[in-house]
Amino acid sequence: MKERYPYSFPDLVQRHFGFMHHHGFSGVFSSESKVRYESTKAYVEITHEERDSEVALLFGRIANEEKFSFTLFLRLKNPALEKEFGERLAVDAVEVESCLAKLAGALRSEGEEILRGEDLVFEQMKNVRWWHFQPEALKKSSEHRPLE
Repeated sequence: MKERYPYSFPDLVQRHFGFMHHHGFSGVFSSESKVRYESTKAYVEITHEERDSEVALLFGRIANEEKFSFTLFLRLKNPALEKEFGERLAVDAVEVESCLAKLAGALRSEGEEILRGEDLVFEQMKNVRWWHFQPEALKKSSEHRPLE
């Protein structure tokens, strides 16, 4: 059986997210396309989605069953930086590594409260949805009428 990646996704993640150990996180799970770090309060998952090749970062509190998008977090906190990232669709090792470097840098510069496990940031994220940033998408879908 041929591996999906000719490189090790967990090794690339570790290269860029190794700094998380200094914030009390340790790696608790890794697979061909997902790495999860946990502290006593929070978790961070870095994934490379098979379906659309997106490199993504998700986070939440350990004690709660929650999952938040770092993309939405950045759109709220630093929209200019998030816009610079583009779609983060990566089909080879160079693109994956570039996406990981950008996400790691953004987590370091913008995500301190996530890394500290501050409840306020998680509570704020509970109400953030993608359509808050793309209201035109909802408007377009509601404009479709059934055929007569």
